[in-house]
Amino acid sequence: MLSFCLQPSVLALSILALEIEEQKLLELTEALEFLQLHSKINNRDLTFWKELVLKCLTEYSSSKCSKPNVQKLKWIVSGRTARQLKHSYYRITHLPTIPETSS
Repeated sequence: MLSFCLQPSVLALSILALEIEEQKLLELTEALEFLQLHSKINNRDLTFWKELVLKCLTEYSSSKCSKPNVQKLKWIVSGRTARQLKHSYYRITHLPTIPETSS
């Protein structure tokens, strides 16, 4: 199994580059190149991660991923965190659930 080390800046730039290409925002190409140069990300790495991100996004938007997972999320916290949560739990305002919709 291959192990990859990904910097967050490479991932962010890959997503940004894909969006610029998809939306055909030619006026942002120069800014993207500046960010790439400033972040010291070479073309090979950017291309590799763009392809990987595109593959993930394609799989996510496919029909096999259209059904939401009905399993409930289970939070696992340490004892120390649990003790701190007990004291502050009632001060936390509850956020509404964001429904998953298929597009």
